[in-house]
This record gives sequence, structure tokens and C-alpha cells, in this order.
Amino acid sequence: MRRPHGCPTAITVTAYNNGSVVGTANYFLTTQMQTLIFPQSWGVATEVVIQVTGVPDDFVLYGLSLYTLGG
Repeated sequence: MRRPHGCPTAITVTAYNNGSVVGTANYFLTTQMQTLIFPQSWGVATEVVIQVTGVPDDFVLYGLSLYTLGG
């Protein structure tokens, strides 16, 4: 069963620091561009894994920009 057009796609983001998991978060995406804010409690992440969850549909990562905030 396909989900109706326009329903959000869920993704799970898991962050690692040199192979150790520092956190996992779930996000709901729509067809609009959006910014994902990762929790500050994760600290430094050297690798991020993005997985589509639920009933997947097309998922395109169009552009990726990374910003370091603070010290």
C-alpha cells in the first residue's frame, strides 16, 4: 500500500564519533526544503547515517551543508 502523496517520510539519523554511537534522532520530511538540527548533546560527530523508516518512498538528499556552532 502506497502512502498518499504529500505525506511525510520518516528518517532516522544516527551519529557516531570515531565508531561510537553518540545519538539517534527521528525526523519527518516533506517536499519542502528544511534544516535538520541535531541535538547539542551529541557533541562531535565524525559520521552520520541516514535511514528511511516507515513506508519509504523516494528520498533525495539534494544538498548537504555542515556548520559548526560555538567554540
